[in-house]
Amino acid sequence: MEAQNQTLLTLSARELAQHVNEAFKNYTSLLALSLSPLAVSTLILPALVLDSRTPTPDERGRALRLVLRWAVERLAPAAPHYPLSATRPFDDPSWRDPLWWRYNLLRHRYLEPLSADELEDLNASSLTEALLALTGIPTPDTFFAERERAIQEVALFLREQLTQHCYDADLRLLAVTEALAPLKVQPTAQTLLELAATFRDIFPRALLLEIATQERVTGAGVTLEHLLLQRILQAGDGGLNLWLPPALREHLYANQDPARVQSRHRAIARYYQDHAQPLEAAWHWQCSQHEIAAAQLLLPLAPQLLLDTPDTLLELLERFTRLPPDLECAVQLLCCDLLRRAGQREAAVAAAQRALPCATVPLQQARCYYRLGKLHEDHNQRRALHYYQRANALFPPQDPERVNLLKDQGWLHIKRREWELAEVTLHTGLATLDPSMCQQQADLHDALASLYKYQAQYDQALHYAHLALATLEELGDLTRAADVWNNIGLIYERMGEWDDALAAYQDALNLYRKLNNQEAIATAILNQGVALYSAGRLPESLARYRESWLHFKELDLPRPLAKSCYNLAEVLADLGQAEESARYWQEGYSLSEAHALEDQLQFYQELREGLQQHLGVKIDLPVTPEHHESIRTHDWDAQKALDIAQQEGRVTARRLMEVTGISRATATRKLGQLLEGGYLIRHGEKRGVYYTYPTT
Repeated sequence: MEAQNQTLLTLSARELAQHVNEAFKNYTSLLALSLSPLAVSTLILPALVLDSRTPTPDERGRALRLVLRWAVERLAPAAPHYPLSATRPFDDPSWRDPLWWRYNLLRHRYLEPLSADELEDLNASSLTEALLALTGIPTPDTFFAERERAIQEVALFLREQLTQHCYDADLRLLAVTEALAPLKVQPTAQTLLELAATFRDIFPRALLLEIATQERVTGAGVTLEHLLLQRILQAGDGGLNLWLPPALREHLYANQDPARVQSRHRAIARYYQDHAQPLEAAWHWQCSQHEIAAAQLLLPLAPQLLLDTPDTLLELLERFTRLPPDLECAVQLLCCDLLRRAGQREAAVAAAQRALPCATVPLQQARCYYRLGKLHEDHNQRRALHYYQRANALFPPQDPERVNLLKDQGWLHIKRREWELAEVTLHTGLATLDPSMCQQQADLHDALASLYKYQAQYDQALHYAHLALATLEELGDLTRAADVWNNIGLIYERMGEWDDALAAYQDALNLYRKLNNQEAIATAILNQGVALYSAGRLPESLARYRESWLHFKELDLPRPLAKSCYNLAEVLADLGQAEESARYWQEGYSLSEAHALEDQLQFYQELREGLQQHLGVKIDLPVTPEHHESIRTHDWDAQKALDIAQQEGRVTARRLMEVTGISRATATRKLGQLLEGGYLIRHGEKRGVYYTYPTT
């Protein structure tokens, strides 16, 4: 349809009017109308209320006929006293009013042509002659000129609708009204459709007929077949399930008695609950104003629904409006969990904050604070710890969720290098474990392994890592087991036990391959390369780095690909392959810059200095001379660096950070660009590096 739209919009006003004229000529034939270019454009989409995806030729033709009728009605300067389908007497004053001529000509020439009896009454031999007499148009030439202008005006309306779709709602309502009009005199059909409108999507035929029987609707089966033939209702799955087009459903639903609708929703909810369809049942309980029943149905099933249908579950949870505090708290906490999984942090925080005032017991309050802590971990660590401490004080000592809290709190202490607090927190978690809580036990052991690794207490680190590994293997959690093998490899690497590190990475790699986790496979290979490099086995390291680089390239993962380029540049320089080393440095640096990987950019700056000073590898920053020239006029941060160098005699990355507020990586990059452009001179080594203006 969109392609046909573009074709129609390229037509001149005259060409489009010709298509409109042809359609008016075929107004009485649905088949002929369906073949018009207008009938395969989005013009007719709002009018295809029965089936917009696979309409029949008759439905296309009927939709175009409705669009033409709508356009003609827009020609009327006011609401007609005798609208379409109403008998219009010859003494209606609007016949002879010139303002009504164009409307009159199209209405009674194409939409409702005068009958033979009316022509006889007017003593006219042709339709044109009759319309001339009725309208008072002075000459046939004026008649045809007015009709042509009317068609051109209709073409303008259609072009406006094609481009802006401002009248979709009007056309849809006209089409719905037309489709349902014959049913007003068929009470059984009307009732069946109102019943069908109570559902929100596909529904069982048997349930529709069951409710019809409960409401003592006579002849429901026969009427249903009639509605299916008319395509007002549609059947599928061997006739077992039915579907009412959305436009009809919305219209019918909005025009029913609310009390009767709620009664039907209750009957449907009971059916779905009895047939183990909790999401459908909950939706109908909500619609029947029985929100407590809906919440009591959903909440116990939440763990499974979280896995199977999280989006649908969240949609239902967000529909609740009137729940008692305990249920409202539980619903909002579940919303919080779903939103956090979906990456909607701010919405998740809002849900947890809505839950907190509804928490009537300490356990509910603890769950609210725990979630708020989790949501603040990466944004405000002090605030996260504050929430964790409040939650810990409220949780019952043996509550399983408290163990998860202690694990998360311990990890946060590790991130903050608060080793003693981390150790106390994690061991407290172990001390309160129930023997059946194997997964939590493995999590705590894994965290302790990392804690002791960072403190260089490698024997303890390996002890806890192997405890975690044994539990995870018993549970069959291969993904976590592979992660632990990776951690064991890192521990051995820190110990300088290169063969053991390589063996651990290989065990991780074997599991990742079994799981077909491509990113993890590439990372494990990269880790092997790092271990080999540290062991001085440079050719083998280079081979692993190349393999991981290929994987990350195929997966299109910027950050790990940038790391891989860094490692390749480093090992190639050590092997004396300066040109290829520089090439990988350039690739990794450009990638880090393109994706704003600030930490990687800092590493690359440091690597470049090392390669140039100690290994003699010449690496140019990937910046054009034109960019250098623009630094002075378009880069405020770089200009501030030059100002500091002139005014204070020197500039460092730290001083530039203080003045501008930019990150260390950005400050280092700015100074490097100025150095390359000849705007600054570099002095000193490593932390003692500073830059001066060339004139000093």
